[in-house]
Formats: sequence, structure tokens, C-alpha cells
Amino acid sequence: MKKFIHIESRKMRGAAAIVLSVLLTAATGCSAPGGRGVPPVSQAASVSPASAPGVSSGLRGGSSAASDGGSVNPDAGGGASSRTRQSVLDRIGAALDTKAPVVLPASLPVGEGRYLTATTVSQPESYQVNFYETDQPVEIDSQTASQGTPIASVEGTEYPDAPSAQKSIADYRQVNASDYDEFLDLGNRLKAVTQAGLGHEHIFWNEGRWYVEVDSAIDPAFQIKGYPDGERLAKDVAAYLDGHMLPTPKEIGTILVKNWNQSSGTAVQWQDGRASYQIGGKDPMTALKVAAVMDLKRGK
Repeated sequence: MKKFIHIESRKMRGAAAIVLSVLLTAATGCSAPGGRGVPPVSQAASVSPASAPGVSSGLRGGSSAASDGGSVNPDAGGGASSRTRQSVLDRIGAALDTKAPVVLPASLPVGEGRYLTATTVSQPESYQVNFYETDQPVEIDSQTASQGTPIASVEGTEYPDAPSAQKSIADYRQVNASDYDEFLDLGNRLKAVTQAGLGHEHIFWNEGRWYVEVDSAIDPAFQIKGYPDGERLAKDVAAYLDGHMLPTPKEIGTILVKNWNQSSGTAVQWQDGRASYQIGGKDPMTALKVAAVMDLKRGK
């Protein structure tokens, strides 16, 4: 049966240590305006959590020099400035030895009290960054980094030409409403086709240059925990896209959501000239949040 549904920032304040010595009747004031700023973050550095309550996303906190074991002693100063957060991402980008144009997210959704880390892989024409959150500060590219909880991955590849990059975008399609008999208009002029078979419910639609598809198990027992309803998930995806701007594909892009608890995953992939980029994640809404903060001006 075919139908349409509508989607929807210590320096440790260099404490001037003031020593007053009162000798007899003469008082001599002596200050040592020293102090220690946040030491440079190594190329493999994670970020400590902000002290301010309620901060639950982005690169947070500062970090000091790391030990050989991959741990980082967090700066007790608390929340990080936006300059510190940008510096960490810059250093992650500097770890990538590639000729491909590097695009990274401006922030990552990290849980409160958790730490961001990453592993990187780069080739002459491609790169990949896997972002993790951990209970303790961990160096990026250390042996323990990949033991954290995955947040998302970001990949970029440069091809010889734009047509080759376009071919790398899998499963793109242009939905033609006239090919279907029944539809439901649920507002905002969005229409989605739904097709069921062999335990799958496929819900798909076009939004600008994006093709979006949610492949959900019909049986709720096989769906992702927290997303028991395929149609509700599709509507949540559409609503997020309506309120947030993703990178504009040049020429095409796809958002493919697999709502199966044994093989779940979301891939956001788009073309930009001779390059293509992909964001991957187990949680569909997290992947979309990362896609919405991709820094298109960042690169080498």
C-alpha cells in the first residue's frame, strides 16, 4: 500500500602571589606576578567538562599536558572559552595529513560531566575522524580513545572530478509524487512515500537537494530503543530539518536512517564539487545535530 505522510567558551588567573613581610618598622611589599596559563593542548588532546551546570554540548573545558598513558589532567578552571574549543578542533584538523579539503563540526554533543576525544585516520585523498566521549580525559589518537562511547564519525574524500564525487552518493533518488496513488499532506508542503514489505517500512521524501529515507522495522521489538515508531521518527527528522540548516549539497545529498536495533545507523552524505562528505552515527538525531554544525569554512 502506498501513501504519503508529511514529515517535520585557568587561565589560571595568574594569581599574583603577594608576600608581605613586616620587619621591625619597615614594610616591604613583594609580588610575584607569575601564574600559569593553560599549556598548549597537544595534537592529541581531549577536553574536560565545563563547570557550569547545564552545559551539555560542544567542546568543553581545558586540558593540560598528557601522560604517556593517554590520560589528560583537566584544568580545574572550569568551562572553556570558545577560543579554546576552536583550538582543539584546529588541532584535530592539524592531525589530518591529507590533500582533501577538511571539513569538521564546530561542536559536538558531549554529555554533561563527560569528555571529548577522537581518533583520526588520513590518506592523501581522504580523512576520517571518529569522535568519542569518555568518563575521564583521554588523548586523541591514544590507545584508549576508541574505548569511549561513540558520538559520530566524519569522513571526507576528494575525487578526480565532480561526476565521480556525485556517483559516491549512494541511494539518491528523486521522488515523483505522480508515481503514487495515495498521499497524506501533513503540512509545510512536505510529502513522504511509505512502502512496507518483508518486515520493513520505508518512508522517503525529498527536501531541497536532499533525499531522506527512514528504514524502520514494522515490529517495534526490532526498532531502536527510544524510537519505537518509524513514522514518528520520520516526522522528527523532518521537523529538525525544518528548523536547522544542513550543508547545501553541490549537487546532491542523502540522509539514510536505519531504525533497526541490531543494525541501526544514520548516514548523512553530500557532494561539494569534487569532494563528498559523510557523517555517521548510531543515533539518528545526534547525526543530524553534527551535520547542522559542520564548519564549511574550516580546512587546510
